[in-house]
Amino acid sequence: MKHLLAALALISLSIILLVGLSSSAPLFEFEKIKKYQDIPGVLPQEINAIENLKKSGRKFIYAAMPSVEAFESADGSFDGFTPLLCKLLTGLFGIEFEVHLREWDEIMGHEDENGNHIKGALELREIDFTGELTPTNERVEKGFIMSEPIAERLLRIFTDAESVIKTEKDLNGLTLGFLEETTTEDDIRRAYPKLTFKSVNTISNYKSAADMINLGSKRGGIDAFVDEATADPVFDEYPHVRSKLFFTLVNSPVSMTSLNQDLEPVISVFNKYLAAGGARKLYELYKKGEFRYNKNKLYNSFEAHEKDYLNNASTILVAFETDNYPTDFYNKKENSFQGIAIDVLTEISKLTGLKFKPVKSQSGKWSETLEMFKAGEIQMIGHLIKTEDEKEPFLFSGAPYASCNYAILSRADFPEVTSYQIAHMPVGIMESSGKIDAYKRFFNSSNLVTFPFQFDCMDALESRKIDLVMGSEYTLLAQTNYREKTGLRVNFKLAETLDSYFGFDKDEVVLQGIINKAQSFVNTSAIESVWTGKSFDYSKKYAEQRALIMTVFLSVILAILAVTVFLFLKTLRMGEKLKNAANNDALTDICNRRHFIELCLTHIERSMRTESESFVIIFDLDHFKQVNDTHGHLAGDKVLKETTQRVKNAIRPYDVFGRYGGEEFIILMPDIDKENVLAAVERIRKEICRSPVKFEETQIQVSASFGIALVTPKIKDINTATGNADKALYRAKKEGRNRAVFYEEEKETANTPRGVINACLITDYNTKKIVNTPT
Repeated sequence: MKHLLAALALISLSIILLVGLSSSAPLFEFEKIKKYQDIPGVLPQEINAIENLKKSGRKFIYAAMPSVEAFESADGSFDGFTPLLCKLLTGLFGIEFEVHLREWDEIMGHEDENGNHIKGALELREIDFTGELTPTNERVEKGFIMSEPIAERLLRIFTDAESVIKTEKDLNGLTLGFLEETTTEDDIRRAYPKLTFKSVNTISNYKSAADMINLGSKRGGIDAFVDEATADPVFDEYPHVRSKLFFTLVNSPVSMTSLNQDLEPVISVFNKYLAAGGARKLYELYKKGEFRYNKNKLYNSFEAHEKDYLNNASTILVAFETDNYPTDFYNKKENSFQGIAIDVLTEISKLTGLKFKPVKSQSGKWSETLEMFKAGEIQMIGHLIKTEDEKEPFLFSGAPYASCNYAILSRADFPEVTSYQIAHMPVGIMESSGKIDAYKRFFNSSNLVTFPFQFDCMDALESRKIDLVMGSEYTLLAQTNYREKTGLRVNFKLAETLDSYFGFDKDEVVLQGIINKAQSFVNTSAIESVWTGKSFDYSKKYAEQRALIMTVFLSVILAILAVTVFLFLKTLRMGEKLKNAANNDALTDICNRRHFIELCLTHIERSMRTESESFVIIFDLDHFKQVNDTHGHLAGDKVLKETTQRVKNAIRPYDVFGRYGGEEFIILMPDIDKENVLAAVERIRKEICRSPVKFEETQIQVSASFGIALVTPKIKDINTATGNADKALYRAKKEGRNRAVFYEEEKETANTPRGVINACLITDYNTKKIVNTPT
């Protein structure tokens, strides 16, 4: 009863707190700003000044250079970030902001042939504002009235149409061009210090840049030209040039600027708008304007027959795979096709207006889908791998939309394999897959076991029906991130990449050309990154859905239930944390000495009943004190944690592993014979010293010495067994370290005193043999 009353009191208190929080004063909501008077901190004198400007009946001229931010669309109207910004300002201040496109020298003026300064439209007050200037102290001192940055201009990379440059790393070893007397190259090298590109920084104009792109670096030209993203429209007259945003770590801020002191209140109020949350709004407008520019540029790149196709196109039928995560798969829990391919086509649909409809074969098997495609029942396929067999009947997109390495997958506890071993083990693979050709190129073997679906391969691997699976890095992501399965890993990574292309019916040449052009405007790398870093948590999603339904229909009951469940789960989690803290070593998160002894007693009792053998192994890191003395205790901690992880990879799931103290560890291996325990210890020893442990800039070589002792009906006390293992460990260190010694039972003879090990099995790591060494 006391516990019930306490729980009810706690629930009541929680409800009171929730009600109190809900009735407290809300934070400022940016969405409430409709007019400039709604902006926090606007002063009465600023309102009076702006209202006087409104009474004059004037409109503001906002000048911008022709660029990505301000361009003329197909219907003759202006579009892009700047027109969108002016529309926002017009609604905010109640005064029309009209966009005028002007060249740089028209806005800012220029020097004539005699060196005299000719005033520009900004100085002459022919225009009121511009967004082309970077804010600097020097300009403010000269009388420029400048807002906080309204945009951060990115860089674009300009290449020929056949370029396969996707990421910054692809630029290593290439030749890049820059306009003379610009700081673009310096900004890039500062932001990306590891890039090793060559540079040509003597290009005087954009025509020269386009000509050098056309030549290419092999003929004295350049592989790519880099400049501010706003310069993109200049290259529209050069059909061989393609561009895309690049170097996202480099940007140049620009401000809304005026030279008319009467307009200072407008700038001041606009700064307060930005501080109240308007900066996020402007970012949204910039992305929207950029999309409109890309859509307009893409449309202008289409030839007449491509525009006719778009105007008359019906829904495009596309075949997707059902289990090819993360490129394309059918999510049964959300009843929809999802993946990189679907997201890329969604972006292409926004750019072109094309509609894509997923089509699936009756069984969902890839082989059936492929036959439907070959028969012309489907116009596109979401994922194709280029193989010799598929070059004739299919058309491929010009560039892959995703890429990863082929890989041989195994269970986490499966030992490392070599290429020779792979060719002699049962390897699962999906039937009718391009991976089959890739496998035969590497291994030239017929040891494959085919399955209808990729997930069938993985299930067979998990159930130990096969040893390995031919897949890719993406295949592992499908298991861990999507299917929420553990215990699998990449065992052997292949050097060849698996590139994912869109496939087209051989008669869909026009559609192929449209998709190729549109795909160049889609940031496929960003979409791929989202999916490779994405994980599913359906338990959490279902809980949110239930909470939403109960909130609508049960209100107060839900609040009480939610608080109760929260407290219950919190108590359980706290209990688990306390239990884990009591049982596990704080540094390595494996069993502490006390908990290890507890677990061992249970295992040993079962071994005694089944009359099976168990062994205790104690090992000690060699010369560990020198690590701490030389590199510090943080380095020592890194070595201990790395050693723990390597041992975990080498032992069986049901072996008991604990930290015995300091740099000393202990393992219990139940249900194993002497021959196999020696092999297991050898595997652990090799895993520990297979490579140095990296700590900061230091490589620390690690090795360990092992003592092994048998647990028998006669020696069933774990303390006795560990004592014997400890004696063997002492012998291993005495014999030269980095070796294992097996404790043999003491034999009382006339020549052998008690307490001395009569014989040991010592692993000689010079000859790589196990030899008997009498004491």
